Amino acid sequence: MVEIKRFRYYRRLAKLGAGQDCRISLDDVANTLVTSKRHARNLLKEMQAFDWLEWQPSVGRNQRSRLYLKYQVDELQQQVARRLIEQGNYDQALEFLDNDHQGFGHLLRETSGASNRSGQLHLQLTYPRTFGPLLPHLPQRNSERFFLRQVYSNLVYCSEAGVVSPGLAHHWHHNESADIWTFYLRPNLSFHNGDKIDALCLVKLFEHLKALPRYQTELAHLGTIEARQPLCLEFTLTTPDLGFHGLLADTRYAIQPPEQVQQSLMRKVTGSGAFQVMEHNQHLQLSAFTDYYHCRALPDEVTIWNVPHEGRELMELTGLSDQKNTETDAGYTRCQYSLERQQAEPARSSSKQKQLEYGCIYLLFNQNTPEPLTLTQRRWLSTLLHPQQLLQLATPETSTGIEPAFNLLPFWSPVKKPASEKARLPDHLNIAIHDQYDVRKTALSVKQLLEQSGVQCSISIYPLATLQCQDKVTQLDENLFIVSHNLDDNRPSSAYRWFLSDPLLNSAISTGNQNWLKHQLQAMRQTTPLSHYLKELEHLATTMISECWLMPFYHQWQSLYFHDILQDVTMTEWGWPDIREVWMPE
Repeated sequence: MVEIKRFRYYRRLAKLGAGQDCRISLDDVANTLVTSKRHARNLLKEMQAFDWLEWQPSVGRNQRSRLYLKYQVDELQQQVARRLIEQGNYDQALEFLDNDHQGFGHLLRETSGASNRSGQLHLQLTYPRTFGPLLPHLPQRNSERFFLRQVYSNLVYCSEAGVVSPGLAHHWHHNESADIWTFYLRPNLSFHNGDKIDALCLVKLFEHLKALPRYQTELAHLGTIEARQPLCLEFTLTTPDLGFHGLLADTRYAIQPPEQVQQSLMRKVTGSGAFQVMEHNQHLQLSAFTDYYHCRALPDEVTIWNVPHEGRELMELTGLSDQKNTETDAGYTRCQYSLERQQAEPARSSSKQKQLEYGCIYLLFNQNTPEPLTLTQRRWLSTLLHPQQLLQLATPETSTGIEPAFNLLPFWSPVKKPASEKARLPDHLNIAIHDQYDVRKTALSVKQLLEQSGVQCSISIYPLATLQCQDKVTQLDENLFIVSHNLDDNRPSSAYRWFLSDPLLNSAISTGNQNWLKHQLQAMRQTTPLSHYLKELEHLATTMISECWLMPFYHQWQSLYFHDILQDVTMTEWGWPDIREVWMPE
């Protein structure tokens, strides 16, 4: 506050002119500042100590002294606001900038990174959209699932190879027939609000989850859940499941208070993970949870601000006027995430991490419309809309960071199909998408190719929540769905759950194909260990592509740029830095 008051006095002096010598008496300075001569003299000394101005007093009564103001008012205002942000005084900084959110966002980007504040490590990042409620039982986008991993813990965790490791449960086992699974909890576990985590609490949680429509497909074989002892939780299944522990490693099964399952709009959630949510509005503020069961996160506090990309307005969506719901996920979102300070001088060092995402943007043929496309038509569309054809329409900017996809996951063998003979297509096709940048971009390319072939095309935009609700997606009558899906860090069980219970996938394929897929997945669950899931699922994906149930378009490159900010931090499956491991030397 002292610096803000000092700035207000400087603003009065700025009327005399900045960047030029001014000959003025102390009396005139005091009059300009509307204060006493003594106070004016002290203010000039303070401002000179802060290098805001130069003051060379002359000896003698009423002698004119030299005054040189080094900054224009706007320049100094930015400088003061920047210091306020670096001190963590965000509200003061925004108010000081006269609620100029664009200028505030620019300063937030400039000050991104790790800093030490009063002996505590603080990490400040920016992101181009706001985050939805961090509730595990709601449909979540990629970045929200990353933060679910930070805010919540699971009973167990699953690696990309299908190896399960302890979480809140330190040991687990199943009986010989793999239809009774027992988990042993660590002692003295608690939620962020201090409430105890024990077996009775988790029985209530999983009973609540089992009752939710979104969970009923994958938990259809869950019979009973019992607390054998305060720290012993037992699941009895109606059919064997060799990978049940891997399912519980998914972000959807993150451990939260049972009563929170009834919430859908809660922002300040209660979790069980390494970070607890302190604020969630225009920014997300996390604080390290000191009673976390495992290694404490290195940063004491993490703040992520919603700052739209400068000069990057939402893509103009010519032809995308049919917006089905105003709750679309607006915002420019790409897999490229940059951690940088915007500085005039070049950074001393810079590094970049890059990985191909474990998922893709793909097209689903809706076989349940009143007049579904025939197999011959679907095959022709698979040829017409080949990823390489779509890439030819892309500009250098829009093609950056994408690779043609020939299977649903980049490490699966490409599905090679001969070009199909041209087939007569309907005069008009409808496409449904959710509002995400690369999906919209792909939809526009598909629309352009179809219209070049004489097929009129319209595109409808839906909120992600609509496309992830079984009751709602079954009512959609669009011919084509263009969607994206990325796997989480529990890669085998994440892929399995995608095939088993993704509402859009299962509502688009015919009833006969649904039954076949469901039978294959149920048989796989009963006979296949978790570590072999991806190999078995590859066969199913190849069949779905070969039979033209769907076709993959693109895999996306996830890029993480470090510009002299973070040290020794790896990129996670979601394209975010591992914020638990961020540190800086003293």
